[in-house]
Amino acid sequence: MKDPIEVKHEHYRQLFLNARADRTQARGSLAVPVAAAAFAVFNLGTLAQSFDASRAMEPVGSVLGLLALASVISLLGAVYCTIRAEWHFVHVEPPDLPEIARMEEQMRRAHQQPDDDRLESSVSRQLQNVLTASYYVGYEAYVVGNIGTARYRMWALRLVLIALACLAVALLLLPFHLSGGGPSS
Repeated sequence: MKDPIEVKHEHYRQLFLNARADRTQARGSLAVPVAAAAFAVFNLGTLAQSFDASRAMEPVGSVLGLLALASVISLLGAVYCTIRAEWHFVHVEPPDLPEIARMEEQMRRAHQQPDDDRLESSVSRQLQNVLTASYYVGYEAYVVGNIGTARYRMWALRLVLIALACLAVALLLLPFHLSGGGPSS
């Protein structure tokens, strides 16, 4: 049967590695709202080129202007959410080898005993506890960051979809704007 401290250490280590992998996957998924926002900006440019400013005060022209404005505001919100999602990415690693060696030396000096089996066991156990704690702290930081990233990524995608919906309606109304009237004329 495995030692409970070793089981705990392996468990926290695996949780840490899984949360770090989730972070990498979440970061890659930010490409979806960014690509959709680029597509929306391209469509906004198409709409702006085709818009007849001399007919801006007509009902269809006003609706097109409002839809374009709503699209721009939604895109700006999506950019903000994407930036906030990036802020949630944290980089936490367990202590590296030189730091572990330094901690081991400090533990040996603290005991001030000759090297014997009990000292080795005690130092080994303490180092394992330090690593276990650092895995847990890293895991917690990654989970908090991943949750925040997912929330902002979701809002970025929603805002991009709103922008695209506004642009789709505007592009459907564009022929009526260019013909000089509304759907009934």
